[in-house]
Formats: sequence, structure tokens, C-alpha cells
Amino acid sequence: MSDILHIPPSQGPGEQPAPPPAGDPELSKLEPAAAPAEQEAAVEAPVPERQLEVDADLAAAWVQEETDPELQQVRQRIVDSIDCVSFDTFRAALHTTAEQLQETLQGQHYAMLWDSKPHSSKRWVSQLLAPDIAANPPAAQTFFTSGWERMNGCPTVERLVAQGLTTFVVPDDAIYSGEQIIQRSVRPIYELTHTPEFRQRYPDAHIKMVITAPYMSSRFLESNIVKALTAEGFIEIVPPAHIMPTLTERLTSEEQAILAKHEGRLTPDGDVFYQAPTTVFDHRIPDGHSFPDEVRGVFASTPQKPYDLPGTPYYAAEEQLFETYKAPLLQQLNQR
Repeated sequence: MSDILHIPPSQGPGEQPAPPPAGDPELSKLEPAAAPAEQEAAVEAPVPERQLEVDADLAAAWVQEETDPELQQVRQRIVDSIDCVSFDTFRAALHTTAEQLQETLQGQHYAMLWDSKPHSSKRWVSQLLAPDIAANPPAAQTFFTSGWERMNGCPTVERLVAQGLTTFVVPDDAIYSGEQIIQRSVRPIYELTHTPEFRQRYPDAHIKMVITAPYMSSRFLESNIVKALTAEGFIEIVPPAHIMPTLTERLTSEEQAILAKHEGRLTPDGDVFYQAPTTVFDHRIPDGHSFPDEVRGVFASTPQKPYDLPGTPYYAAEEQLFETYKAPLLQQLNQR
């Protein structure tokens, strides 16, 4: 079966069918779109080949390059706070998350939204989740590129809602600041579904976005935007298997006082991003917005993301799937 289920072309505003209620048995009749033969045989999700660890010698050198004994203490605390999550541990956490997701959905039909581009983590995570959510798999799965979608009036969401799918699940491996998932997934759908035109077309549709990841930061969970959208009922956060504390939360009061005395400067180049967690995975080290760049040198090498390896069958299949999603969007734009 194709990864991307068929979504019929949108109709004119006056011709949109009323959305069937959630749980409508007609949803079970949705048929997958025709797909190239190579897409029909599912390409198994790749896994990381090596275990990521802090290099003891590199870590010691990073600590010792600081001559101030107090700042050496803080550097050592940062090294000690790094959590290297093995792939086996990640898979176990993902299994727990799948159980929580099923509990949250309660058998409700839903669509699953991936990243805005191929070779990113969301589709990879959805494939790893698949065996554990087989009792209630997504009725549709698709990439979601907010820029193209917004320029076209979010046709993907319109078509899914017209089919009665009003719950959108956004999976990921780990959520750090949450900025990407809010800006690229939640915000464009929120804006579309709160327009008068959309409400007129679908007066009874209650849109909800379900965000799920086995690892989430305390910073994301406690953010004002998450609290506000949760209170409104627009998003629901599936309880993560692990909450990632920020670097600030890892430091003792004494160490925080040391940093305050030095105006927060731990390195000659500037401030460390203390609101970032210090959690890394066998399949990736997060970027500088989600993991302190200044500490990256304690690893002997950077892991290659298994879902972003050019020349592999997985990479090629995902390229084709993305083209299936992208082509009609660009065609609509070109016709304007």
C-alpha cells in the first residue's frame, strides 16, 4: 500500500461536501492512490549503525582548556549532564509513546502529517511507530510543506477535512524548543481552520492536532503557546516517555551562581544556550537551537541520520513520495 493515500481534488467553495462525522464508516473505504511499483513494496525504515558516546579524551580536553577552576567545574557538569540515548532505548520509549497515542486517540480516525521536506525525522518515526499502532493506523499520511500549502489555501487540509478527517497527528523523535512543529505544522492549520470561510464550509468540524514524541523538553511542555493551544482544545500533547531537562535545570544553584558572576559567559565566543537540553541520540545530534554548540566537540564524530543517506533505497523511495505530494501543489501555483 502506498504511503500517501488518495486525497480527491478540492471542489469549488459552493461544492464542498459536508464533512462526515468522526468515525464515519465511509472512511474505511478510502483507497490508496496509484503508485510506482517500487513504492508499493514498503522500504523498511533504516536504523543507525553505531552507538554515539562522549569521547572521554575530547571531553577532558574541553574542560581543561578553561583555566578558571570555577568554570572548569561548570564545564564538567555540562559534560556529565549529556544523555546519550541508544537506539534500543529510543525504540523502547517509542513503544511506550505508541501506547499513549492509542490511548489518546481512542480508536478515532486520523491523518498523520510528516515534515515539510523529505529525509527528515517525522516520516521515519511514523514507520517505526507503525507496528505498535497497527490496531488503528492512520487513514491518511502526507508531507506538509507550510509555504506551498499557505500559498494554495492549505488544500491538503481542506481535502482531508472534506473526507471527515479532523484529527491530525504530528509524530517526531524529540521535541526541543518546539518552534519548528508550531510554526510549520500547527500555525498554518490553525490559521486556515479559524477563517470565517473555513468555518462556514465546515461548521461542525472540530479540528484537533495531536503532537507525539517519546522525548520532549520541559521548555516546550511549559511554553505559553502550548498551554494556550491546549486550553483552547486545538492541540493535545501525548505524554512523552521522557521529559528532557534544559541545561539550566541540570546545573546546581552553585554553578548557576558561578555563571552569573561571569555574566553567563562560559566560552570566549559568547554565551552557551542554557535553555537547550543535553540529550543526543544514536541517529542524530540536534542542531545548535536544540543542543549547545559549544559542547559538540566532545563527540569524536557526528552520526549520520539513517533517514538521510543518499543512494539508499529508503532515500530514493522517499524522494518519489515527496514528488507525489509536491507536483500538484506546484501545478496549482503555476496556474495562478
